Amino acid sequence: MVVAFLTLFALNARADNLAFRHNGVELQVGESFGGSVVEAVSPSNGSTSNTYTVNLVARVRHGRTPFAFEQMIIIPHGLMSSLLLDVWRGDRWRAHLDLGVFVPIHGQHVSAKSIDRSWDIVPGLGAEVKVHERMVVTADWRIFLPDPTTVPQIYGDFVRPIYKDAQRGGQLWLGANVVF
Repeated sequence: MVVAFLTLFALNARADNLAFRHNGVELQVGESFGGSVVEAVSPSNGSTSNTYTVNLVARVRHGRTPFAFEQMIIIPHGLMSSLLLDVWRGDRWRAHLDLGVFVPIHGQHVSAKSIDRSWDIVPGLGAEVKVHERMVVTADWRIFLPDPTTVPQIYGDFVRPIYKDAQRGGQLWLGANVVF
């Protein structure tokens, strides 16, 4: 991870005139790969979180606003839609907070697979660095929390281990997007 960060830093330092657009609509299309860092390092007994995922991503944003919309296909688990809020923007770097909704396909949940539900709420954060005129490298952290409107009502006091399992199964994704 440290090597990847240093490589991105070196590419950023060498890039010339690669500032993010500040006017107009920007579309990013790409892919990311990653998984549960905590579960990969120290698997827990009874964990029901997925370890690795592959994602196809599309992000749309207008340069004059700090908001972006993201649509993601998490293969083979399901679909996620998120709203991103840029909390810091520099010439080549961007950091954002996000909140999304994940809908599984055929019950293929990313985390806390032991319980059945129709959707997850997905908070997260991320960073982007522009390394080439049309290339952005991304790092995103997402936690797939079971449906907060019904799961606590159904499971009552037993919901705490379910949410801890979901947090341990939080996904760290590294990706690359093409900018249009």
